[in-house]
Amino acid sequence: MLVQFLKMIPEALRGNFRFKNVLDYGGMPSGHSALVASLCTMVGIVQGIDTVEFGIVIIVSVIVIRDSVGLRRIIGRQGKMINKMNHINENVPALQERVGHSPLESLFGILVGVALSYLLNSVI
Repeated sequence: MLVQFLKMIPEALRGNFRFKNVLDYGGMPSGHSALVASLCTMVGIVQGIDTVEFGIVIIVSVIVIRDSVGLRRIIGRQGKMINKMNHINENVPALQERVGHSPLESLFGILVGVALSYLLNSVI
């Protein structure tokens, strides 16, 4: 959840501060990547990296990150194209265009997730 609030900082610096940005898709850092990286880190610390549990969370993490960077970005591009074509019928609401993550947003999310997990693990 902390990562979702971190997304508000770049938006605020650009002058686009809106509290609803916490719930928006896309943006820096990737909340999806941070969540699964945190999960992998904690399972690795607690269970060990040579366990079935760690293998499972790695596989799930790859799927989630691949989806957020690949498929969801494509969906965002489609939304942008549909919105451009939608000038004919103004009664149809615009589709959300920012639903995926760039590779950099995902990488930053992974780094934040791992760092926060190590930090919380050392405190607790």
